[in-house]
Amino acid sequence: MNWQLVRYLLGTGLTTFADRSAQVQLLSTVVMSGPDGQGLGSNTLSLLMPFVLLSYALGALADNQDNRKLLIYTTLIRGLLVLSVPTILTLFGATGVIVPSSIFTLSACVAICTILDFALLPRLSDSSKQLRTANAISLFTITAATLAAVSIAPTLSDIWLPHDTLRVAAVLYFVAMCLFWTMDRTKTKILPRAVNQTRELANVFKVRKGSISIFRLGFFTYVGHGIFYCLFLIFCIQNTQLNNAQSSNIFAILAWGFLSGVVASLTLLRRFKTSSLIGYSTALSALACLLFATAGNNYTALRLFLLIMGTTGATTLICINTLLQREFNCNVRGKVYGAILCLATATYTLATVGVEQITTHYAALTIVRVMAAGWLVFVVLVAISSNGLKTRWRKARCERKSRLSGNSAQVTVEK
Repeated sequence: MNWQLVRYLLGTGLTTFADRSAQVQLLSTVVMSGPDGQGLGSNTLSLLMPFVLLSYALGALADNQDNRKLLIYTTLIRGLLVLSVPTILTLFGATGVIVPSSIFTLSACVAICTILDFALLPRLSDSSKQLRTANAISLFTITAATLAAVSIAPTLSDIWLPHDTLRVAAVLYFVAMCLFWTMDRTKTKILPRAVNQTRELANVFKVRKGSISIFRLGFFTYVGHGIFYCLFLIFCIQNTQLNNAQSSNIFAILAWGFLSGVVASLTLLRRFKTSSLIGYSTALSALACLLFATAGNNYTALRLFLLIMGTTGATTLICINTLLQREFNCNVRGKVYGAILCLATATYTLATVGVEQITTHYAALTIVRVMAAGWLVFVVLVAISSNGLKTRWRKARCERKSRLSGNSAQVTVEK
């Protein structure tokens, strides 16, 4: 049993549950603050902007500093921040930049921990097989903690005030900090690195040509999933046939799809190559988009569609993370993932900003078809950027040429 990995994943689950609970309560405070509730959109953007603005810098920080210390410091900052928010709101109220600043700071800590999760798992894993399992369990832990926090939030709002929930979240942060504190220092120690890290990263792409393809594949995957979930959010906002209970239910189904995808990947990765599983999962998701676009505005079809998309999405993300972690060493791993996270979140943020315009000019069924078409374009881009597909195509082309030349030679001999 790898107790270092178990300790880390348990701490990650606690911090994720605390993150989601604190975010829900902070946004609920904005909604309940009367006229200030109109700033819900800007506060929501405060959750995304740290990923856009700081991801690459935080990735460089993860490559330079002891990951264990970063985990401890960021968890401590989150605990102190959430613990102080009730006092600040009591003194000043939910006005001005208090809540957006708190959400921004909390989201920045979440961003660095997301990058650390990607950079640290290979160091805590004892083998390549355990790395795949670690990625699957990490996604399972994060999804389960998120689903639990969102599901419990309405109950907590009935029995506790938002300030009480924030204080409980602070306690969870401090417990997770203690778990991170007891981790082995040798597992998280940073190795000496080159002075010019930008040149070091450029040399990686220059020497290993396959790194560019894997980076592009990871970028397309994260952007594709981000745009899909944004368009799906538009569909849920505009579709007035779904009541609040149904809307909550379909988001829960998507989360359960992620959990089933984690379980499926643990079995399928033993039978298929990582790159092959990406292709199969992407093709299945494209087929689901086509079927749902044909079925139209049907609640049963929507639930089945979300279950398939969640399952294939989780499987694809686990495979992509594993490929990226194997391809890039610890000296540049944080910067590479930070760059992908920055670009993908920027695209997702731009799509989120355009939600109002899209819902004004297009019907829900049209948006569903756009979702399907966009996902098919994503499938084509992934296929084109796949080295395996290119290699097979070139091999088939060479075999065809040799076959044609052999037939020509045979005809010449017969004559």
